[in-house]
Amino acid sequence: MTTIGKAARYAALLLAVLMLCTACSTGGKDGESTSPPDTTTAEETTVAETDPPKERLVIAENGKTDFGVILPDEADGAYLSLFSSFLRAFKEKYGALIVSTSDLMSQIRPSAPGAKEIILGNTVKAETAALNALLEDAGGNRYGIMVTDSKIVINGTSAYQCYLALDYFFTQFTSAGAEGKASASVESGFTYISEDRADHRFTIAELLTDGRGVAFAATEKVLRFQTKNGASTPQGGCTDGTYVYVGMMGTADGQDYGVISKYDLSSGALLGYSERLPLFHNNDLTYDAKHHRLVVATLDDGWKKISFVDPDTLEYIGDVTAPVGIRGLEYLPESNTYVAASHNVEIMILDENFNKISSHICADTTLMTQGLYSDGEYVYDPRFLEGKATHLVVVEDMSGHLLASAQLYGLANAEPEHMFKLNGQLYIGCNHSGWLYAVEVVPQNWW
Repeated sequence: MTTIGKAARYAALLLAVLMLCTACSTGGKDGESTSPPDTTTAEETTVAETDPPKERLVIAENGKTDFGVILPDEADGAYLSLFSSFLRAFKEKYGALIVSTSDLMSQIRPSAPGAKEIILGNTVKAETAALNALLEDAGGNRYGIMVTDSKIVINGTSAYQCYLALDYFFTQFTSAGAEGKASASVESGFTYISEDRADHRFTIAELLTDGRGVAFAATEKVLRFQTKNGASTPQGGCTDGTYVYVGMMGTADGQDYGVISKYDLSSGALLGYSERLPLFHNNDLTYDAKHHRLVVATLDDGWKKISFVDPDTLEYIGDVTAPVGIRGLEYLPESNTYVAASHNVEIMILDENFNKISSHICADTTLMTQGLYSDGEYVYDPRFLEGKATHLVVVEDMSGHLLASAQLYGLANAEPEHMFKLNGQLYIGCNHSGWLYAVEVVPQNWW
């Protein structure tokens, strides 16, 4: 685009924003009125003047809608889950099937002038840019809804904020309607920018309390695992609170081996990698803070061989034979214990020498089991459902109560191998795709 073209585009956008702001807002700074002072006399105000009623834009009525939905071409798992749930909820609430299309298709086949559209998320449309400008000007973590004579533009500064915007849509724009069917409408020219609030994430506790169910959505590819020393298959992974460690599996002369790689997640830089180590399948990794070592569940020797690797040099330290078979484990520094899982979906608490303190059989025995993670509040057990579009993360509390067999979206062509949390963010590393994904907790049932 030429400089003149860019200038024209920005000028048009600015004009649109100014027109929308003028039409939709009568408040000045800190709520002060921007209207001119009243100079009318008492005689002039004997007949009260009222503003004409604003036209209402009918969104859905009598099981029908004239609206379509425009979705962004680039949207991560959390947004895709949200948008899909919005379309489903729209049909359920209003009995009206609403058709969606993407940015790209709306450009290939432009809609007719004045076509009624709900524009969701970060599309490339000028209306989205105008709303985003209002959100940016307001600052903080917010959501907004902007209505013209034929468009309803909805977006937020995060997937959670966008969820709140759609929640506002359903609660504020819906009325009983005729014959028991809900209807939806909004005033033309309506604009709402929410208050600033913490960039909240959904929590397992709040979703269970609200009865909306728990799911997980992969939202972003953050790190591509590199093949080193012939090891190309991602298996276990963990963090020491600063760096990320990934166990890659290779095979030579009929014998499986492992290579441990160390990454700086913020930059994606590979900081180092080991030689070929006798780690067999290196099915899961955890960091033992007390002894400053990586602990590897190898799946060798009847799943009982546990190996140790120096996190600084990535050299092999040695191994022990555990009293129990272990496929996945997580070290808990607060109690100097391990949460571990065996092949028969037995979840165990182990002491620092891998002796069993307590155990139970998980209520969900869906296979195939993978690595294990615990943050000390919950136990997360990723499950690979081969040939399925979604996988599972089985969630229990620390007492062994099954809380959710949560669907895992966004990894249809990947195999979840390990899970960990760094700086409050959940991550899942995958085979097949060879990527580490950022993962968010989301509602299974949005509305």
